[in-house]
Amino acid sequence: PLSVYGHGGQRRSFLPIQDSINCMTLALEQPPNKGEYRVLNQFDRFMSIYELAELVRRSALQLGIDVRISSHANPRNEVENHYYNPDRNLLKDLGYQPQYDPDELTQSMMESLIPWKHRIEAHRSVLIPNVQWDGSHRTASKLHTKGNTA
Repeated sequence: PLSVYGHGGQRRSFLPIQDSINCMTLALEQPPNKGEYRVLNQFDRFMSIYELAELVRRSALQLGIDVRISSHANPRNEVENHYYNPDRNLLKDLGYQPQYDPDELTQSMMESLIPWKHRIEAHRSVLIPNVQWDGSHRTASKLHTKGNTA
């Protein structure tokens, strides 16, 4: 199963490495004016951890792999659903245009990992943490599992 901690509502930004290089190139080719402070948030989109898990599950299904999403108690002390709305307009203003579709990129990554499935399986026991943020040691309890049963 693909592990999600809590209900997967935590939101994160994502950017393929090649797009990251394109963003860096744009920033270097168009430096800030002298004395200007500029923050460039490099990301194409953001999604919840659960949405990311669904993206992986869909890609696996296209490869004939049955992936279930398994929710576990979150070992971290974090708010499940928090305000997350980073600004990415400055990069767009510099000319950034995403080059990679998340579905295609995920599919390609999964295809690259298939030959190494045995190595991933060999380390399955370390994928569910047993260390909690309060310092205690206990395996995260399973909340529920969703996914393809075909």
